[in-house]
Amino acid sequence: MNVPVKVFFTKELKAICKEKGVDYKPKYQTEGSACCDARSSFHESVLIHPNETVLIPLGIHMEIPTGWQVNVHSRSGLACKMQLAMTNSKGIIDNDYRGNVQMSITNIGTTSRIIEPAERIC
Repeated sequence: MNVPVKVFFTKELKAICKEKGVDYKPKYQTEGSACCDARSSFHESVLIHPNETVLIPLGIHMEIPTGWQVNVHSRSGLACKMQLAMTNSKGIIDNDYRGNVQMSITNIGTTSRIIEPAERIC
């Protein structure tokens, strides 16, 4: 059965991206960026030990149109430079989810890593 796929451009997404006065709205870093970068919304640094998995809040709350979804992908530098990987390799935010969007990260390296407040995560 073929199911039609709807393409959703993040530039059109209406989202509330403020937590305690800090703007966490995803941003295109360059004119040629394929996706927006989102940042961690921690207020303190978080230490992730080898083989440990943590949920990283992104400070984003969305109202996604019915029948659509938002995809969350990890940044390539997260794995290459920090040995941190998105736990399930891709995140899907359903259209009825209204909470703070979070990203599950696993430290696949052999040393502990630190995620700083407002660090670009995905």
